[in-house]
Amino acid sequence: MLYDFMLLLEKGAFYLAGERMKAPQFFNSIRGKSEVFNEGCRRMGEVLSNRSCKSGDEGWKAVWGAVLCGRVSDEKIKKMIVEMGGAFFEKNAAAMEQRLKECALDIHKQIDFYRKDYVEKMKVICPVGILGGIMISIMLI
Repeated sequence: MLYDFMLLLEKGAFYLAGERMKAPQFFNSIRGKSEVFNEGCRRMGEVLSNRSCKSGDEGWKAVWGAVLCGRVSDEKIKKMIVEMGGAFFEKNAAAMEQRLKECALDIHKQIDFYRKDYVEKMKVICPVGILGGIMISIMLI
């Protein structure tokens, strides 16, 4: 799901900051690999189209707070996603682009952290699995 958000931020920097597309249309057009992400983008498009919140940032916090609740266990990730909404709704295009790129960099750092953590776990799990297989083979002989 983090990859989907990185894609959202990069496309947002191009389409929204470049004023090539309006926000409701942008969020309705984005699709990722995660169903949670797709549901959030769809809801975000609806909130912006219906103007059911006072501001885009307020809508972002409401939508993603509800969508991620109970589905994402890492509180740090939830907080990062909920708080990055303001980047999409900056009035100044240059400031928007800069904030979106900063948020994308933060997500990229989180992805690297999880990737390194996974690699470290695999360094332990693989040898243990191999040793377990050898022990079972010896016991069967």
